[in-house]
Amino acid sequence: MKSLSIYFIITLFTLTFMSLPAQYNRLEESSTPPDNVIAIRWDGEEEKHIYTYNSNGSLTEDKMIVTGNENSSNWRIIYEYDENYNKTLELTQKQDSSGWVNYEKDEYEYDANNNELVKFSHRWKDSTWVIQFRKTFEYNSDGKPIIELREYWHLDQWNFDYQINSEYDENGYLSSQTEIVGSYEELVNYDRVTFVNDSEGNVLEQIEYYYPDDSWEPISRYLNSYNQDGLLDTTIFSFWEETFWDLISRTTYSYNSEGQKKEAIEQDFWDSVWVNWARENWIYNRSGKVEEYFVSDWISDTWEKDEGYIYEYDVEGNNTFQQAGVWENGAYRSEGILAVLSLKISDDLEFIYYGSSFTAFFPTTTTALNELDILPANFKMEQNYPNPFNPSTTIKYNIPVVALSLPGRQTGPVEGQHVQLKIYDILGNEVATLVDEAQAPGNYLIEFDASRLSSGVYIYSLVAGNFSSVKKMTLIK
Repeated sequence: MKSLSIYFIITLFTLTFMSLPAQYNRLEESSTPPDNVIAIRWDGEEEKHIYTYNSNGSLTEDKMIVTGNENSSNWRIIYEYDENYNKTLELTQKQDSSGWVNYEKDEYEYDANNNELVKFSHRWKDSTWVIQFRKTFEYNSDGKPIIELREYWHLDQWNFDYQINSEYDENGYLSSQTEIVGSYEELVNYDRVTFVNDSEGNVLEQIEYYYPDDSWEPISRYLNSYNQDGLLDTTIFSFWEETFWDLISRTTYSYNSEGQKKEAIEQDFWDSVWVNWARENWIYNRSGKVEEYFVSDWISDTWEKDEGYIYEYDVEGNNTFQQAGVWENGAYRSEGILAVLSLKISDDLEFIYYGSSFTAFFPTTTTALNELDILPANFKMEQNYPNPFNPSTTIKYNIPVVALSLPGRQTGPVEGQHVQLKIYDILGNEVATLVDEAQAPGNYLIEFDASRLSSGVYIYSLVAGNFSSVKKMTLIK
């Protein structure tokens, strides 16, 4: 299976579980950190994260609760900071019948410039903390890291694990990184990467080396060119074949009028001809945020969708929903996908989830609706997720700025539209009212807790003015 930046690696049981590493050049930052996030794991179980922050906005606790699997454990991570807001402690605990039990912890120290100097990692064993390893860092006069040393604790002493040495060019851009590893009490050169940069810091050439016989030998090379706006235009990848660089692939990028990447086409070099291989596409909403990212394969002289991500946002621009999936025989599937999903708030705060999707809930905020292009254009109620479920599920629906101009439906602004979202059993008896109020245009996520109900098929109904929608859901206990 072909792709540029995501691929699939895992097959388990009678179902195929596919793994998509994170697609890191796809999103702007969300404006505020979430209160909680519900992630759907690769095995279909629900993983809920509840976040707590201090008065400075720094994360102080991440509590993870797994539902639907009696063999899964609840976890929490506790964070502490110094007076300069540097993280000094990251404590991981696991919940058992006795309460929260220590599992591992990392401790950090900093210099006067708030550069990280030391990281100590411990594991909890036999009711005490046991040191595992430490990392130490050194910096140049510009505050850039030049040495990263990792040592592990064994036989009552520190033992060398690896060291990464970094060098910079005259403009302060990274020019090389060399990794040295410990092997049978010896220090051995392992690999090296060199960079040639232009005056703006764009990487023009990147070469990776290895160290087989007491000398550095090249392995691979990337050559980059940039357009007149300084955006990456073409990347050519080659392998070193003893005496020459053997062309392997070429990737060409294109951008929209805002300078956002919209397409990348990878071609392989076969018999002295560039042949299409894979393609990446980014689709943005009218606010410039990514709505869809997908990879296509070149099959039988046409592009066929292979895998990708879907994103949704609230009126504040926060990423409220993210889902990974694949296209199989033209049909989209997200169940059983193991993906690396990223919710980035800032350079210092990013949440990572492993599964097929997540839904994020942010603090309620009030914003003037002066950017109508970020609001939905149509009424819509989606299938609840997950489905089947136990005991809770999420229902998503949209209230638009202007209703559809269709016979029997109202037109014009719908601000203050009265909305009812109700649950019925299969006999038509009302069992729950989730929403019964006027709601402004926007995207809504409602969590339904069915823990008091018995297993079976239920109906959920959305009514807003002249619009109505009915769908089925299945509760399995």
